[in-house]
Amino acid sequence: MCRRAVDRSSGTLVVLTLQNFRTGTDKLLKYITNSCRGIKRLTLANCVKITDERLREVASKLPLLEDLGISHGSVSQKTVEVIGKSCPLLKSLRWNKNIEIDTKRLDDDCAKAIAAGMMHGLQHLVLSGIHLSNDALEDIINYSCHPESLDLSNISIWTLDGRRDTFREDLKRKLTEHVKNVRPPPTDLYCRYRD
Repeated sequence: MCRRAVDRSSGTLVVLTLQNFRTGTDKLLKYITNSCRGIKRLTLANCVKITDERLREVASKLPLLEDLGISHGSVSQKTVEVIGKSCPLLKSLRWNKNIEIDTKRLDDDCAKAIAAGMMHGLQHLVLSGIHLSNDALEDIINYSCHPESLDLSNISIWTLDGRRDTFREDLKRKLTEHVKNVRPPPTDLYCRYRD
């Protein structure tokens, strides 16, 4: 059904939401991006069959992308960098990892890639269900092109050696100074996540 809708759009599709773990596959995403190069808003929700590699591959076919939402999936640093380079018009990024926490693997690399300026025009950033260190949070806060809105309210903070941590007060102050609309990380150790 999705392929038929893509075909009927004759390449004019601009908003696409794939929201099913069965139909949201690498093959379908490739078909869509080969047929429609003008997609401006892409949301991948519960598409666990879409791989990081395929997302990198199709990013180059989405030069007009302005809004990207990824829910229930992992994204690598390399993919963040490719999206940043391939999608220069990207204004909004929503990433909800929302999978079991693995304290041995922080998501710092992805956060640092976002903070390194790979996404120059980013105005809205929502990170949810991921786990970061205070160092990665500091990089995001010090990001030179500060987003208009930043939502970190559903992340968890860990030390580099795998222990729960709290959001540093100095970073909280900096965050409110640099970003207009902000939802800071939780300040308590045990919030919303299982240890």
